[in-house]
Amino acid sequence: MRLLPIVIFVMTMMTTMSAQTHSCCTAPNTFASLASNDAFVAAHVEPLHMQYPTDGELQSIEVSGGSPAVFYAVEPKAPTSNVLLVFPEWWGLNEHIKREADALFTALDGKVRVIAVDLYDGVVAYTRDEAAQAMKNLNNDRAEAIINAIIVKQQANARIATIGWCMGGGFALQAGIMAGQNAAAVVMYYGMPEKNVERLKTLRAPVLAIFASKDDWITPSVAKQFEKDMESADKKLTVKSYAAPHAFANPSNSEHDPVATADAMSLAVAFLREHLKL
Repeated sequence: MRLLPIVIFVMTMMTTMSAQTHSCCTAPNTFASLASNDAFVAAHVEPLHMQYPTDGELQSIEVSGGSPAVFYAVEPKAPTSNVLLVFPEWWGLNEHIKREADALFTALDGKVRVIAVDLYDGVVAYTRDEAAQAMKNLNNDRAEAIINAIIVKQQANARIATIGWCMGGGFALQAGIMAGQNAAAVVMYYGMPEKNVERLKTLRAPVLAIFASKDDWITPSVAKQFEKDMESADKKLTVKSYAAPHAFANPSNSEHDPVATADAMSLAVAFLREHLKL
């Protein structure tokens, strides 16, 4: 897959939002190239179809330069300045991710606005081939515009945290960078790290990076380089690695590790609670 040129710019917000947002860099494209890797595609077990009552609802938002975007939101009963952006795996905004958003809302005492971001504009993949095609078709400019629209819509004093898995792990880090001074925390599960140290220097939030030592794509060497890059950028990074394969936290994965999943989620929730000051 052809790598897009690195584009870095600063947008001045036109609403009450005071954060500065920056263009996504090449990390999402690097990960998207895996959609052409047969071994990567084959390693993903097709997700279960799950239907259950949800706590949230679909909402829409105007997006600059394009059609409106849709996201899944779980709203607190009381006003709050805390926001958590949830980024799906390459399957898209499916029932599993909605369930994760609901669970995070509950784990954070219902005091955080939880938004599961749909970067596929309604496309949900149910097979490996569909997911690979959706990830190939993902337009980085459109994804950036959707994330920017959601960030800009939050109040000026918002504390914005992010969390994501697989493809969404990389976007969680990018969104954390884009949130500027409003960024509060980033949790990325086996996502492609940002490799541009200068870009990492603009990150305002601490990062919890959850990796898998048996991951053949976001490998231990990739994780180790990210540690070095974050140190060079003088940014706070907490790393936790599990003796598990890529996507171990997804219950649809045949190699799903429930013990590691529970431990990782416990760490993630504690990290979010600390930095969202709950």
